[in-house]
Amino acid sequence: MIDKIGELKASRGLTVLMAEQNFHQAVRIADRGYVIVHGAIAFEGQSVGELENNELIKSFYLGR
Repeated sequence: MIDKIGELKASRGLTVLMAEQNFHQAVRIADRGYVIVHGAIAFEGQSVGELENNELIKSFYLGR
C-alpha cells in the first residue's frame, strides 16, 4: 500500500496527508513529518533526516 501511494504521489504530483504509526513505512514516502501526542504537535520534522536523527524520536518511537 505504501509503495502504491508513493507511486501515485510521484506520477501525479499529489500531496498526501497520511496518519501512520509505523515510522519506517511512513518515511518511505514522507517529505516531512509530525509527531502528535494527545492531540498536540510534539515535534515537526521538515525532512526525513530531521525525524530520523531526533533523539526523542529515536528513544520513544524507534527503540534506540
